[in-house]
Amino acid sequence: MTYRRDSDVHYPYGALVKNEKFVNLTEIWNSKTKEAIWLNNARASSRNRRVEFTEKLKSEGMNIDLMGNAFNNTPKECPRFARPPNCTHKLLSPYKFYIAFENSNCEDYVTEKFWEKAGWYNMVPIVFERKIYRNLGIPDEMYIAVNDFQNLEDFISFVKSVSSNKDKYLKNHQWRKQYRIIESSSENYGFCQLCQKLLKLRGHKLKEKSYANLKDWYSTPSCDNSFVDKYLQ
Repeated sequence: MTYRRDSDVHYPYGALVKNEKFVNLTEIWNSKTKEAIWLNNARASSRNRRVEFTEKLKSEGMNIDLMGNAFNNTPKECPRFARPPNCTHKLLSPYKFYIAFENSNCEDYVTEKFWEKAGWYNMVPIVFERKIYRNLGIPDEMYIAVNDFQNLEDFISFVKSVSSNKDKYLKNHQWRKQYRIIESSSENYGFCQLCQKLLKLRGHKLKEKSYANLKDWYSTPSCDNSFVDKYLQ
């Protein structure tokens, strides 16, 4: 039971389900007054150099507010151990983009950084590699991927052009007319999936299956944590 699609029980952090409805995209545009933010409380360094990369984006001219313990910049309105109600919503909702870089660039690994910010706060996630999200069936226009660009200059220029143009920006929200996000990070979701699978197998002869080394299977997925190196040279 893991986030990987090849698990016996698929337990992702989130997913899209069909939900055609009217969405006032102009209202989303009117609510956005700031460009990009990353709220990161993880002090430990990550294998994919995501903090270093994001700081490089900021130094190269991208309008990013870096907040959280990782940057020694805890937002005053949302102190970590005394968060007033709705403070995170008030903090994040005015931003157009969220830096949704995972701590590892691994196949199928898409966490609440992506799903929560796109769903709850109407933000456009910025991610490292498009193929990870495309393989999960996530619409291309739902996010912006760094690896679509040859260099940081082109990437930053593109983000700024989208940020300043209503029509361009709202293209990244068109998916909302057809889908809604369900978050499945609760353990209940995974066990419900397991129960459903067992019920389907009831009355059938079960095929034996085993893993010689579960640790090896789980800890060695297809990862590319050197992805950002070419951008930081």
